[in-house]
Amino acid sequence: MSEAAGESFWAATATGHAPTERLEGHLDTDIAVIGGGVTGLCAALHLAEAGREVVVIDAEAPGWGASGRAGGEVLPGLKIDPETMVSRFGEMEGERLAEWAGGITDLVFSLVERHGIDCHARRTGWVQAAYTKGEMKTLEARCRQWQARGAPVKLLDREETARCLGTPPELYLGAWLDGRGGAIHPLDYTLGLAAAAARHGARLFRKAPARTLTHEGSAWRITTDNGGSIKVRHVVVATNAYTGDLVPGLSRSIVPMRASQAVSAPLDAAQREAILPAGHVASDRRRVLISFRLSHDGRLILGGPGGTGQAKGEALFAKASETAVELFGAAGEGVRWAYGWSGQIALTRDFLPHLHEPETGLHVALGYNGRGLALASALGKEVADRIAGGSPEALAFPVSRLKPIPLHAASEPALAVGQRVMGLLDQMERRLGI
Repeated sequence: MSEAAGESFWAATATGHAPTERLEGHLDTDIAVIGGGVTGLCAALHLAEAGREVVVIDAEAPGWGASGRAGGEVLPGLKIDPETMVSRFGEMEGERLAEWAGGITDLVFSLVERHGIDCHARRTGWVQAAYTKGEMKTLEARCRQWQARGAPVKLLDREETARCLGTPPELYLGAWLDGRGGAIHPLDYTLGLAAAAARHGARLFRKAPARTLTHEGSAWRITTDNGGSIKVRHVVVATNAYTGDLVPGLSRSIVPMRASQAVSAPLDAAQREAILPAGHVASDRRRVLISFRLSHDGRLILGGPGGTGQAKGEALFAKASETAVELFGAAGEGVRWAYGWSGQIALTRDFLPHLHEPETGLHVALGYNGRGLALASALGKEVADRIAGGSPEALAFPVSRLKPIPLHAASEPALAVGQRVMGLLDQMERRLGI
C-alpha cells in the first residue's frame, strides 16, 4: 500500500507504453508541461497536434500519480448542476459552461477512438443512487435540468435501481442514469495519451522533478535534478494533489486527500449475474460516497471514502468486504480481494476544478475533487486552446484568481473530522427518513 504504482491492478494489467527519455543539460523550447498525468498530457497532445514544440516533465513517469491510480469512471458534469452554473456565472457563461461540462466524456471517448488507445473503453452509462429522500430530490432536480439541455438521462425508481446495480431494493430509494458516463483502464488511457503526444512530436522526460521556476526576461526557466534546465515561453503546471511550492500559494489552494481502491479477484458466474449485471459504473449520493464498477475482466472495483474508508493493507480489504456485503448482500459475501492501493486526490474549497494564470505565460490546471479523468482531459485541452491563442473570455471554463485556502494548515485534520461527521449525518438522515 505504498505510493508505488506497481501496487495497483492497473499497473499489473497495463499494456500501454510511454516513450520517455532522461533530461540532461539545457533545453530551449516553446512550451513545458510539468506533470505527466491526464491534464498535462492532454494539453501536450493538443499543442503538439497544433504544431507547437512541447516537452512534458514528470517527477516519476507518465501516469504515476492519480491519473494511473483512479477507479476508471469517466463521468460527465461538475459537482454543481446547470442552474447553479447559470446563477454563479451568469446566463451566457453558465450555459456555455454547462454545455462544456456535459460534453467532457465525449472528449475522452473521442480521444480514445481518434488515437487508437487500447484502454478497455466502454460507455454503458453512470448510475448515481440516492440513499435518502433529500438525495433523491437532488437527483430529480439534476435530471430535470440536464433533460432540459438534451442530455440522455432518466430517473430510476427503487426497483429499477436495484435491478441495475444488483443491490437490495431497500438500500437505495432510486437513482438517475446518465448515458454519457462510462469506464476506461485509467493507466492505459494515460499512457495512450503520452504515446499519441510523442507521435505528434512532444518529448516526454521521466525522473525530472521541477525544482525551481523563475523568470528570465519574457521567458521562464525550469531547473530539474541532475542539472537539467528548460527555457520556455509558456509553462503548464499540472501537478494536482502532488503540487509543491513551485508556484507560490498554489499548494495552499487545494487540500490533498488520500483515496484508496480495492479490486477483487474475477467474480464467478453467479456473482456476475447478480452484481452490476448491465455493466454500469455507479456511485451513490451519500456525503461519504461509495463508487463501484466492474473491470474489463469481471472484477469488482470499489472506491470512494464510504467504500474503502481510506484504509490500507488488510484493513482496506476488511472495509471492502463490509461494503460489498452492504451493497450486494449474499452475492457480496464471497468476494475475494486481490489488489489494494492508494494515492492522493486534490480537493478545492468550492468543489470545482481551477484554471489559473498567476503570471503571463504561466498556466495552472488542477483540483478535480475525485472526478479527474474526464475533467482533467477537458481542462488540459482548455489550457492548450489558451496557449494556442484563445483569449480567457473564449474559454468554456473560466480562468480564476489563485486564492489560498484560509487556515490551510488545519484543513487536512479538519477533513478527517468532517468525514466522520458527514458519515453520521448520512446515517441519521436515513433513520429519520429525510
